[in-house]
Amino acid sequence: MTPESDEIATSSAEQEELRARLAFPEAVHLFVEPDCVGQGIGRALWQHALAIAAGLGHRTLTVVADPNAAGFYRRMGAEPAGGQASDLEPGRILPVFPAATAVALAAPGQSV
Repeated sequence: MTPESDEIATSSAEQEELRARLAFPEAVHLFVEPDCVGQGIGRALWQHALAIAAGLGHRTLTVVADPNAAGFYRRMGAEPAGGQASDLEPGRILPVFPAATAVALAAPGQSV
């Protein structure tokens, strides 16, 4: 069991998958209700997610975003780095935004 997950890996394959997921943190399901957009909630969630990733020692946090949220992630300082096929909508490509955490910003000369 890990602090990031309630999952318990029971086989070596599950343990390897869990290790891989923790090695490259990805924000999953980071949403703000449409009626609440523009109130700073998204920015607070984003900053909290970056802080958690940094606290775990990660240099980057990657978001696979809804195309409609791309502008938000750009405003948060993330730059697009390609796309990923949607698991839910065949043919739809979702933008990928890796963002530097405080760990990376504190030591910019080190590799990610």
